[in-house]
Amino acid sequence: MRKSSVLTPGSVDAWLHQAFALHQQGQLGQARALYEQVLARQPAHAQALYLLGTLALQARDMRLAETMLSKAARANPRHVPTLINLAMALSQLDKHAAALEAVERALALEPTSVPARGARVGMLVRASRAADALREVDALLAAGVQSAELWVNKGIAHNELGQAAEAERCFDHVLSLAPNHPDAQSQKVKLLIARERYDDALELVDRVLATAPNDAQAHANRGHVLVELRRYADAVEACSRACAIEVSVDRLTRLSTALCLAGRMDKAEAAIRQARALDADYPPLWVAAGVVLASLGDYATAALNFDRFLRVRGNEDKVLLLKADALIQAKSYAAAIESLALCSIETPAALSQSVYAKLMIADWQDIERPIAQLLGNVREGEGVYVPFFLLPIADDAALMHSVARAYARGTECDTAGQRSVAPTRGKKLRIGYFSADFHNHATCMLMAEMLAAHDHERFEVYGFSFGPTERDAMTDRIAPCFDQFLYVKDWSIDRIAAQARQLQLDIAIDLKGYTQHGRQQLFAEGCAPVQVSYLGYPGTLGSACMDYIIADPTVIPPEHEAHFSEKVVRMPHSYQCNDSQRRIAEDVFTRGELGLPESAFVYVCFNNTYKILPEVFARWMRILQAVPGSVLWLYQGTPEGADKLRGHAAAAGVDPQRLVFAPNLPADQHLSRLRHADLFLDTLPCNAHTTASDALWAGVPLLTCLGNAFQGRVAASLLRALSLDELVTTHLDDYEATAIDLARSPERLAALRARLAAQRQTSSLFDGKRFARNLESAFITMADRHYAGLPPVAFDVQDAGTANPGGVVATS
Repeated sequence: MRKSSVLTPGSVDAWLHQAFALHQQGQLGQARALYEQVLARQPAHAQALYLLGTLALQARDMRLAETMLSKAARANPRHVPTLINLAMALSQLDKHAAALEAVERALALEPTSVPARGARVGMLVRASRAADALREVDALLAAGVQSAELWVNKGIAHNELGQAAEAERCFDHVLSLAPNHPDAQSQKVKLLIARERYDDALELVDRVLATAPNDAQAHANRGHVLVELRRYADAVEACSRACAIEVSVDRLTRLSTALCLAGRMDKAEAAIRQARALDADYPPLWVAAGVVLASLGDYATAALNFDRFLRVRGNEDKVLLLKADALIQAKSYAAAIESLALCSIETPAALSQSVYAKLMIADWQDIERPIAQLLGNVREGEGVYVPFFLLPIADDAALMHSVARAYARGTECDTAGQRSVAPTRGKKLRIGYFSADFHNHATCMLMAEMLAAHDHERFEVYGFSFGPTERDAMTDRIAPCFDQFLYVKDWSIDRIAAQARQLQLDIAIDLKGYTQHGRQQLFAEGCAPVQVSYLGYPGTLGSACMDYIIADPTVIPPEHEAHFSEKVVRMPHSYQCNDSQRRIAEDVFTRGELGLPESAFVYVCFNNTYKILPEVFARWMRILQAVPGSVLWLYQGTPEGADKLRGHAAAAGVDPQRLVFAPNLPADQHLSRLRHADLFLDTLPCNAHTTASDALWAGVPLLTCLGNAFQGRVAASLLRALSLDELVTTHLDDYEATAIDLARSPERLAALRARLAAQRQTSSLFDGKRFARNLESAFITMADRHYAGLPPVAFDVQDAGTANPGGVVATS
């Protein structure tokens, strides 16, 4: 067959005939070259424009199809097939009004045209005019027109109208005649997933693949189901197989999502690039790209990708939620609230994200209603919620256990996983710390001294880092503390877990839990025979994959043990380790430079804004009113939050200028400025955690109110470790009265400061080396039980500084 490049000049008709023959044979590249040669000679040749546009439509090059078919329609406005194909291209580009206008023009020319009427059904479906589409389908079926596409579109229309059973019958009708029909199969899979019938969806695609193992669409659909089942490694395999059989932008888009969810970010980015090369204007690709960008920490650009999809396709709840989540991570809380308000139904994710975003900017208008609804839903077992979003509002250990258990089940993390077991116990215990925070982060600031103090004669210590920051000054400090420090951010979940098992870890310690960048699936996959939750998340994970939680007698008293899925290991003082080497800058600020009155009593709370609830804030306002001239010094998370809090102060009758807001500062300067405060006021239900340690390390007394769940008992744990029990109140009335009394009793406050200064030098709270010995004792007990064939059990650790250093006492 001659190629176009060697054709001798001849008649245009001959070239067109040759191109059409190639087109019919599937030689699209050669056909396109010849069509283009015809058009170079005669740019307005209607037939060549139509055929090139049709070829582009078949190749899913919708931009070229629109351009060529629009020109063809101008050259020959009465050619019905041109108008039909133009309508199809416009519909694929989400130009629904223009698509319908084109197909109406075709019907004006041929009112009985079955292809035009069938195409109009597809246009109506894509334009979300389901009722109109159904009327058109029923008219065509009544006229005796039968086609698989009609029945598929009828099913889609029924589904959009909420008639799932009717929709399923339509798809089943097509599949009974053509079991491998790709559109019917895909739409039924989508319907089954929406109804959470994952096993039925998987059975459907597996049945197709049993007779047609090279059906690319069936493999792609299988990947879709496996993603919903959170079997991400299997989903990657299925989507990869689909692309290997026949690549398309849709299949690459699905592959990128599966790769991203499996933690294989480099390959996910590569799949996005490959998909863009095929069709950069494919709307689902923008969503997939947004998911990848969000996983890489580029939240602002991720939100732009989600927004691009929403502008073209209209409001889809799933994408609105993704956009809101990206905006929350980008600290654009007001925009996140606006996105969530557009959701058609108030899903658990929308409700919890909305409450959290509002709390982050102190937007308390009608906040009691969604908080009560959220807590009520959890109590009734309705919906799956991210446990972190409940921390600031749930003062109830049982409720936090319920939400964690539901979340663990809903995210497929409630499994014991594969547990590697060394043939025999080694001379040294192998322990692995897993975190996204091995950089300048609160967790690492607390742990640095403890990590450095591990006894490498008895322990091999491994660090698995999967955070967004590969290296900074803190990483440089703590990396040498490990026998091996691995940066595994771009590794898949199964690869990290396999590496941990290959190293034959005895104990794996999760430092993240249900916090940002956490990877709970690692532990469901199984990293070590003993798995421990510590420090990052203040509460139970509700999962069978965790054996122990490191706690103390205050954060988890015996009566709360029933609300923890893990066995409780109580450290002798506080569960929280601290770094006695933390530097406090020399006094570099005056009160005036910090915006504080020179002689006023300064209350301080540098907790994040989301922890400040209206009830506690109302107490603060009464405290300020009772202590003339006093000020409240707060951390400024966002300008909107500061403005809202000033507004709430004014509404409570307090001069907004008595609220002073502090920006973010380097840690040593932050600790230095804290010394200008007189008393730290804690929050409830979620206490100060690292911010409490900051204040106490800087020498500032802290007043707390003891809560009923782990996150509301942390400050009390720290104070009791410092023998400052009188600063732990058990009721907000006592909290308020004590805050006022301490401001009016300078001698009492000065005595507390002096005791704190003394305890700061001698207490176990700020002794990272002593904490390391105690924690190692706990690890040895866990390993001893495991290698003796005994199940995990709750126990108390004896202080390394006592007569029985490193001993343990079983408590259950």
